[in-house]
Amino acid sequence: MRWILALGVVIACLTGAALPLRAETAIVLDPFLDGLLPECRGSKSFDLFRRSVAGRHGYDSAGKRREPAMQIAVPRDFRPAIGAITADNKGDYTEVKVPLSGRFRSLPVNAVEFAFGNENGIDVTILRFGASRSEVAKVLGRDIARASRIIRQRVRAGETGADQSVTLDEQGGQARLVCDTSN
Repeated sequence: MRWILALGVVIACLTGAALPLRAETAIVLDPFLDGLLPECRGSKSFDLFRRSVAGRHGYDSAGKRREPAMQIAVPRDFRPAIGAITADNKGDYTEVKVPLSGRFRSLPVNAVEFAFGNENGIDVTILRFGASRSEVAKVLGRDIARASRIIRQRVRAGETGADQSVTLDEQGGQARLVCDTSN
């Protein structure tokens, strides 16, 4: 009788049906997302990830996928946090949604979304939180204000276009950090 139980445990382990030996903890996304505030750029690994997502899912002005076979550059430490990527060509831009499961500056993160222009300069990164706007503002409000000041200074200096912005809004009860670096 015990051998049947042991055999069941072995089969469960081999098929991945067994429970994890330790409780899973939320992945800290700070090293990956750091730089979104105040610069709207993210870390080097995030920038590589963003560029590879744009390359694979972006379209040219003729409606043709740019590099559909491009490998997505996901740092090994953050692979468990990233879900299945979906993309939708909206004509002027491609909307890409990447489910995320982790925390950024102690706040729960549900997704990162991109709007990549189809050869027209649209470039938006949205970080979607699993928290209300007021909760996110308590943690990130000063950094968002600083980012807005930096962008205004860059616009006055002629370093960037006037369309760029960093905002915090709410959609469907979830806060969104919106970095619009379109030119």
